[in-house]
Amino acid sequence: MRFLGVWCGLAFAIAGLAQSPAPQSVWFGPQDPALRTWSGISGSVDYMDLFSPTAPWSGAAAHVQVFQVYPSVFVDGFLSNSLSDDDIRRMLADIRRRHMALAIEWGPLVPQDGCGAGAEGFTGDVALTLATRIQDLGGNLQYITMDEPFRRAGLLVRNVKPISCFWSPDQVAANAVQQINIVKTIFPNVIVGDTERAPAAGFNADWLTLYQAWFDAWKTAYGKPLAFFQTDVDRGSPNWRDQVEAIRKALVQRGIAFGVIYNGLPTDLTDADWSQNATNLFLDYELHGGVVPDQAVFQSWDNYPKHVLPESDPTTLTHVIDLYLRQRTNLALTATTGKVNGGLSDSGGHPIPSVPITLELQPTSGSGVVFTYSLTGTVPAAIQHAQIQICVNYCDGSSSTNDMSLYSFHYHDSGQDLPMDFSKGIGNWTVEGNSPSSVQIANDANGAALSIFATPIQKMFVNSGLFAVTPGSSFTLTIQARISPYSPGSGVFALTFPAVDPTKSTRVTLPFATGTVPLSADQTGSDGSFSLAIPGDKTAGFQVQATYAGTDALWPAFANASHAATPSIDANGVLNAADFKAEGMPPGTWFSVFGRNLGGYGQWSTANTFTLGGAGITVCGTPAAIAYNSGPVRDSDGTDRWQLNALIPDAVASHASCPVVVTANGQATQPATISIASGIMELFAFSTTAGVLPIVTHTDYSLVGPGSLGLVPAQPLETVVAWGTGYCRSAQVTVGGKAAAVVFSGVIAPGLCQINFQVPAGLSGAESLAISTSQNPYTLWLAN
Repeated sequence: MRFLGVWCGLAFAIAGLAQSPAPQSVWFGPQDPALRTWSGISGSVDYMDLFSPTAPWSGAAAHVQVFQVYPSVFVDGFLSNSLSDDDIRRMLADIRRRHMALAIEWGPLVPQDGCGAGAEGFTGDVALTLATRIQDLGGNLQYITMDEPFRRAGLLVRNVKPISCFWSPDQVAANAVQQINIVKTIFPNVIVGDTERAPAAGFNADWLTLYQAWFDAWKTAYGKPLAFFQTDVDRGSPNWRDQVEAIRKALVQRGIAFGVIYNGLPTDLTDADWSQNATNLFLDYELHGGVVPDQAVFQSWDNYPKHVLPESDPTTLTHVIDLYLRQRTNLALTATTGKVNGGLSDSGGHPIPSVPITLELQPTSGSGVVFTYSLTGTVPAAIQHAQIQICVNYCDGSSSTNDMSLYSFHYHDSGQDLPMDFSKGIGNWTVEGNSPSSVQIANDANGAALSIFATPIQKMFVNSGLFAVTPGSSFTLTIQARISPYSPGSGVFALTFPAVDPTKSTRVTLPFATGTVPLSADQTGSDGSFSLAIPGDKTAGFQVQATYAGTDALWPAFANASHAATPSIDANGVLNAADFKAEGMPPGTWFSVFGRNLGGYGQWSTANTFTLGGAGITVCGTPAAIAYNSGPVRDSDGTDRWQLNALIPDAVASHASCPVVVTANGQATQPATISIASGIMELFAFSTTAGVLPIVTHTDYSLVGPGSLGLVPAQPLETVVAWGTGYCRSAQVTVGGKAAAVVFSGVIAPGLCQINFQVPAGLSGAESLAISTSQNPYTLWLAN
C-alpha cells in the first residue's frame, strides 16, 4: 500500500515554486434555443434574456469567468429558432460588458479516409468560417474546448455510429491541430483545451492509459500541453469517483487544469429534474472524496433545462450556479468508543450554531444492514412499460466482490403502484450471465430474499418482467436490500424504459452502496460543536457519517470517521518517504508511517502542524510535524489502512535510534523503533513503465524522463534540479560515472532538498545517476 505518498505533496510544493495556484474559474454554457434537427433537441427558451443589463442573474454572473457557446450558433443559422446576427452581436457585446471570456465547444476533426463523416467531433471543416463569423460579429474568441476528439476517433465506442476510427493518439492530435491552427490565423491567442467522457464506460478497458497517451500526443503535435481538460462524468459507473480521481492525477502530473462539467442527465424530462441532478453531481463529487476542480463547468446539451432565468427559481440553470457559489462549510468529526464529537464552521472558521446534524453509522465489515434505497425520475413520454435490472459486474466497468440480499421492490407513479417480493420464489425474474448459480432464493430473519454472491469475474444481469408505467409521470422505485461493505463497485440497480427503437431506450441507475443505521440527530451548540452517544451494540465494525444539509447561503457538509479502534503501526511500517525503505534517517527527513486506525479522517496540510486527521506522531518523545493523513483506505485484502507523512524532528539528532509513536483519538500505538542517521539524503522517485525514475526536473519544473512517457530528457551541459529529503548539504553528483558540477545544494522547504547540477557532456540515453549522500542508484534520461 503506497497511496498518495509524499510525491503528491512534493508535486504541489515544486509547482508552487514556479507559480501560485490559479483560482477556480466558473464556466457557463447554456444551450441556445435552436432546434438541432439531428437530435430533436432545443435549448432554453429564455436564452437571449441573459444578455440584458437587468437580467435576473446578477449573483451568478458576477462569478462566471467564461461564457461558452456552441459553434452551431455561428455556422448553422438555417436551424429553426437560430439566433439572428443581431442576437449574436447583442450576446457578444453583453459577454464583453460582463468581462467574461468567450469560449466555444467545437469538434475540430476532419473526416479522413472515409472515417468520421457525420460523427460528433468531426466538424473541423468549418474552422475558417467559424472563426471569421465570430470576428465579423464582434467576438473575441479566447477559449476552444475541443468536443471529444479522442473519444470519438481514438476509443472503441459501443453503440455509437459511425463507429470510431480507431486512430492512434498521434493521428487524432495531428488531425485536430491542423484545424486549430486555422482558427489561430484569426485568433492567434486562443487557448485550447479538451472535454472527454470519464470514466469511459463501454470503451477500451485501458481507456485511462489511452487518454494519457492522448494528452502527451497533443503536447507533441501542438507544442504545448492542453490548457485544460473538462471531465464529462459518467455517473452511472459504479466507480466513477475513483476513475475521475485517476484522470485528475494524470492531469496534475502534466500541469493540465482539471475541470468537471456539472450537468443533469439525458433522461431528465423537466427543468426540476435536470437542476436537481446537476446539483446532486457537484455535491456527490465534492462532498464525498472529490476535490474542488480548477474549472467548474455548468453546461447543458440536453432538452432541459428550458429556462436559465431567473436565478431565484430553483429549477433554473443560473440557480444551480448560485447553489454552487454558496459559502463553503467545514465539518469536523471524531469517533471514540461509544461517542461521537464534532464541530461545524464556515469557510472563515466561524462556528455555525443551532443547526441540525444528521448522524449515521455505516458498516465497514460483516454482511451489511437492511436498508431502503430509492430511485426517482420521470417516465419518458410515450413509454408504457419498464423493467428492473440488477446489474452485477456487467455494466459500466464494474468489477468487485458482490454479496447482497434483495427483499423487495416497490414501483409507484401517478397511475401505478406495484409491490414485488420473492416470497413465492424468483417468479418472472430472469438471470443472464456467466454465473447464474450465484443467484438463489434464500430466507433469513428479514424474510425471503434474492441472494447474490459473485466474485469480480462473475458477471450477470437479473431482470424483472416488463410492467406497466404511466407516460410522463414522476416515479419512485424503492428497494429494500442488504448490501455488504465489500459490494460497492460491483454494479448498479437500473430502471430501464425500453422503446420500439432500441436507440431511444433509456434507463436510470443507482450504484450499489452499503446501507446505514440512523442515529438520533443532534444540533450544534453556540460554538458549532455537537456530541452524541453511540449505542453499545454499534461500537465496532462501523464508521460514523455526519451530514449538514446546508442552506441557501451555506454549502452542505459531510464527514466520516472510523471508530477509535486501537491504533497500530505495521511491522516495518516506518519508512523513508522518498524510497519507502526501512533505513536510517537524519533529522529533516520526510518519513511515512503505515498502519491501522491512525486517526479519523484524511487531511492535507503544510508541515507546520502536529495533529492532522485526528492523529499525532512523536519521535523520541518529540512531536513531529505532519503534512498528510490518508484516513482509512481500503486495501486489496479488504481491510482499512492508513498512511501518515511527517518530518524527523531536529531535536533527535543526538540519538542513534528512536521510538516512533502515533496517538489517535486518545490512544497510542506500540512504539516502532527507527535508526537515526546523519549525512543521508534520498531522492524522491515515481514508478513508470520505464522503471522507477528519480524526481529530477528541468529549470521550468517539468519532469526529466524518456520521451516514450511524454517527458523531456535532459541535455548534456543542461542544469537540472534533483529533489530529495534528508541531509541537503555537501552532495556530490556523478552521471554515467562522470562528475557533475553542483551549482546549489540546500533546503528550500521543510524536508525538501534541492540539488542543482550540470549534466556532463558526452552522455546520452539512460545513464546512471549517483548522489554521494544517497545509498540508492538512480537513472537519469539524457537526449540521444
